[in-house]
Amino acid sequence: MYDFDPATGAPIGPGTVQGDSPTSCWSRGQGALTPDHVPVWDYKAPQQPYDVKDASAGAVMACGLLDLSAATGRPEYRQAALRLLTALAKTCLTTNSTRAEAVVARCTRSRPAEDGIELSLPYADYYLLEGILRVLQPQDVDRAIDLSGAT
Repeated sequence: MYDFDPATGAPIGPGTVQGDSPTSCWSRGQGALTPDHVPVWDYKAPQQPYDVKDASAGAVMACGLLDLSAATGRPEYRQAALRLLTALAKTCLTTNSTRAEAVVARCTRSRPAEDGIELSLPYADYYLLEGILRVLQPQDVDRAIDLSGAT
């Protein structure tokens, strides 16, 4: 993220409230996979790949990958999305959690501020369910992208 003065438009400099630093690779902002297919909260944080997870990043990525597959016809995007959704379902659901009040746990809002570490976030639930719907009933999904080519 790069900040600008809203009054003058003059550049202020890089900043972040979610990532480890302005030059880090915040998972919800950048999207990449770890070996267990559940993203860590920031790929350039000193503790990665063993740091806290952000399942919400995985759910968002899965939906984006499904849209990329539909738009390009490339099956590898769909396969990556299915790996993400499967990993989230196997390791991040709140079936026995006392810390989470939603479907998806292991989400991280802002690790630098120690605000929301490995808990549930509403948008993780939304994107997980949206991803599952896109896989199971793609014909019924009102997509954000127009795949018909019409303008």
